[in-house]
Amino acid sequence: MTRRLLVLLVLIGSVTVAVLPGSAVHAHHAPASKSAMADGAMSVKAAAAFRPAAVSGIGLYVYLDLYNDTCGVFTNAAYSNWGPCRNQDEAFDNDYQDPIRIYYSPNYGGAHTCLPAWESYTNLNHANQTFNSDTGAGYGQQVWKNVASSKRFVGSCTNPLPGGQYYPPGTHSGAGV
Repeated sequence: MTRRLLVLLVLIGSVTVAVLPGSAVHAHHAPASKSAMADGAMSVKAAAAFRPAAVSGIGLYVYLDLYNDTCGVFTNAAYSNWGPCRNQDEAFDNDYQDPIRIYYSPNYGGAHTCLPAWESYTNLNHANQTFNSDTGAGYGQQVWKNVASSKRFVGSCTNPLPGGQYYPPGTHSGAGV
């Protein structure tokens, strides 16, 4: 009985230490700090302060993983370099009324693909989700963890990224995968 109790206490202590601030587990489940966000991007908490729950149109949410850890919210029309969010994309939420082109290279270079307006992509780790427009660097490469720049445009996607879920304004409460 004493041995079982000792093993149980060691196990509980290990789990407790693992999730304390500063540990690797805590760092994985904690949102990115402001210093880790791309220039011009804002945290989800900051974005929520600017927007009521049912209003959309704030920006492109970029997630680091499937746990809703956010790299940033891109609110400007164009980003020539995603900075610390470059090649970190695991999921997207295009919360704009306009489509967004995402590019393989910085400065809107290389191949690109299109995210239709109001589309969410909860897991980009799929072989069919590739840079499918233009023939530049990155053509045919998987989008997952390969985006370097982006910009909004007026019009429609002629070759949209497959696998998105359409969320028109007022049907979801903002960022969230």
